[in-house]
Amino acid sequence: MRAQVRSPASFPLRIAARLACAPLAAALLAGCLTRVLEIRSDPPGAQAYVNGRLVGTTPAEYTFDHYGDRTLVLALDRHATVSETIDLTAPWWACFPCDLFVELWPGRVVDRHEKTVTLARNPGADAELEELFRNLGTAQHALHAEEQ
Repeated sequence: MRAQVRSPASFPLRIAARLACAPLAAALLAGCLTRVLEIRSDPPGAQAYVNGRLVGTTPAEYTFDHYGDRTLVLALDRHATVSETIDLTAPWWACFPCDLFVELWPGRVVDRHEKTVTLARNPGADAELEELFRNLGTAQHALHAEEQ
């Protein structure tokens, strides 16, 4: 049996070819699954909290990694604060064994959940705000009188 001798020049070419193929293989094998909760309020502009963490002002997007229950709190001036538990359930294709194909799919997959909440106007908030401004004005007037 005869031993095969390779040329020393072919070694760098093989290394370069493998390095060039590595990013392509990684791109083809890695899928991209994004899970998003879109939060809207009527009227818009409410502060949105998910599990106690501020995620933004509505309309807002909250990306998550795992399905399950989340506590959503929406707060807006002069409106009643709303607190709800949201069940983010997995779609049929995100359950075993289909999830293996989705995770390895070379394209981008987005699982989008939407939640819209109507915020009721708080009539007591206007009276409280007016009283606050009245007290502030009285305090400023008293401060101004002391300065003179």
